Amino acid sequence: MKRIIGAVFASLLLSGAANAQTPGPSRPKPDVKVLSQLLSSSYPPELVAAKQGGNVDVEMCIDASGAISDVRLVESSGFKALDDATLQLLPQSKWEPARDANGKPIAMCSPPYPLEIAWVPPSPLEAAAKRQGQ
Repeated sequence: MKRIIGAVFASLLLSGAANAQTPGPSRPKPDVKVLSQLLSSSYPPELVAAKQGGNVDVEMCIDASGAISDVRLVESSGFKALDDATLQLLPQSKWEPARDANGKPIAMCSPPYPLEIAWVPPSPLEAAAKRQGQ
């Protein structure tokens, strides 16, 4: 099942990210605050003005330290700027790695971790506030 991340300037919607960690096997989890900031600051200005958004499907490797690599586009949003922003920002994010049954951090690369980023354009007021640093 894919995780869906929505880039909404006011918030980040992440399926399952807020769940408390329990012992045993677990899937990788992003640093929601960092990823939200990356998504918000990376929204292509020309698409904000045109009120264009879309979903970008990727696969990526997450090593045992939570570092992201080998991000590969699986399905385009239909907007090259959103696809490119996704491919560029994900390696900058930090994740909590997957864990095995003993709770030991493990890499998740074979198979790669699937992710869907849902880019939603901000309102003009949100975009203006973001530009002014509010």
